[in-house]
Amino acid sequence: MSKYPHLVVGLASVVLAACAPRPLLAPRLPSENPARQPPAAQAPATPAGPQASELCSPAKGVAYGLRKKVAVVQFPVADPADAFDLPGFERAWAHELERRLGAEQRFLLSDASEYRLAPLAMDALGRYSQGPGDQARQIAARTGAQFVVSGRVVDVAMEEPTQMLESMSRWPTRRLGVELSVYDGATGALLAHHSYREQVQGHVKMSGLSPMGGEFLDSEFGQAVGRTLDRQVVDVVNDLACVPFTAHIVAVDDGVVRIDAGGTSLLRPNDTLRVYRHRLATAGAGHDFYQDEPAGTLVIRQVFPQFAQGAMQKAGDVRSLRPGDLVRTW
Repeated sequence: MSKYPHLVVGLASVVLAACAPRPLLAPRLPSENPARQPPAAQAPATPAGPQASELCSPAKGVAYGLRKKVAVVQFPVADPADAFDLPGFERAWAHELERRLGAEQRFLLSDASEYRLAPLAMDALGRYSQGPGDQARQIAARTGAQFVVSGRVVDVAMEEPTQMLESMSRWPTRRLGVELSVYDGATGALLAHHSYREQVQGHVKMSGLSPMGGEFLDSEFGQAVGRTLDRQVVDVVNDLACVPFTAHIVAVDDGVVRIDAGGTSLLRPNDTLRVYRHRLATAGAGHDFYQDEPAGTLVIRQVFPQFAQGAMQKAGDVRSLRPGDLVRTW
């Protein structure tokens, strides 16, 4: 018989607790598993009025129904060490956002996942002078996109229990912080910027899983990624819904004007588009900007899958046009 029975009982309790299996996650029901949901303070606010996607819905008329070309570039990870279990996450995010935007049937998507926007880029003379806007404009010129969507994964840090007993009773947590920016392809202007943050608990270590694959998206961390991507789709749709459709003039020949948009953009014969001379202007001290001057109205006569052509309503207006000028719905 031990002289200290209470110590024996206490030690036995500690050993049994250490050998107990990690508790199962709560059933996968949003109402019963708050760890799987974004914190209440981080949930997106309910808009007070109609969204731009409703005000400028394709149902409102042909001008809103034309599909705009969008290029989605990489979402680089700010701290690659935190993404040790997320190989290729930069491109995987871009591909999945592109896929979800395509499902909206409002855009023509260009695969631009080989590109990324840097805070500053080096120009041909070795000078660090090209900001994200200039880079977005160059990517748009290469891909034919009207808009460039970019972003950064600013936080994917994971916190795991440090004590043995704590690790048996508590699942690890992981943060998800992402930024998204939308640029106008013709000018490089920043049209919108959004930030998204979540923190989840449960299956958050993604080692061995393909980013954006089925098993990945079924995990707690993957579901946070999916929610964030869905919010990004809503924001991009709202950001661009009321911006006019734009295409480029690629050729002017004997009174015929050809543009780089056609049937895939839902253009039809007899559609009319406003024409703008797109010129680089100088404000002095090396501050250049693009200026658009109204130049008449183009009437579409022939439509092909990737391009269309037509004539100016006033025949004389064609003389001032050149490749690189723009056409818009308004």
